[in-house]
Amino acid sequence: MRLKDKNNSPAEAVASLLLEVLPVFMLEIRQEMSRHRYSALTMAQFRVLSQLHWGGAANNKNIAENLGVTVANSSRMIDLLVKKKLVVRGKGLKDKREVLVKLSSKGEEHFGKVQERLRAFVAGRVASASLAELFEIENGLSLLRGSIREEPVARSFSPSARLAAFP
Repeated sequence: MRLKDKNNSPAEAVASLLLEVLPVFMLEIRQEMSRHRYSALTMAQFRVLSQLHWGGAANNKNIAENLGVTVANSSRMIDLLVKKKLVVRGKGLKDKREVLVKLSSKGEEHFGKVQERLRAFVAGRVASASLAELFEIENGLSLLRGSIREEPVARSFSPSARLAAFP
């Protein structure tokens, strides 16, 4: 077990395992989305919908930061999502100059459908685990989620008064 490796701290051992598992798992999810072309959404577009679903309204800069792209690229992607009627633009409550993006009702519905398909895919990938192993996985992921809640990227997925803006 990696936690017993004397060359690394337990946190470094967990970090190594995460960096080994997460990219492979994300690749599988990307491939699943590509195979089934979930309503012609790219993985990046799905990530935008996910950010808006879990974190509420956001501005272009915040979306760009979460995707790791330029604001110009984020803006083009949002334009496409607006054309597909999956997101809508509006103004912030505190700063009317700020343009915010949020999921439309069609976007919420679409996100839910894609999320359900991906949930079924992931469930299929872990279905061979025993109930005890599934409880361990769930507990580990819950602990991980709790440990990163206060980090900058995680905070950007949390609604704030500024971003919980327009109706």
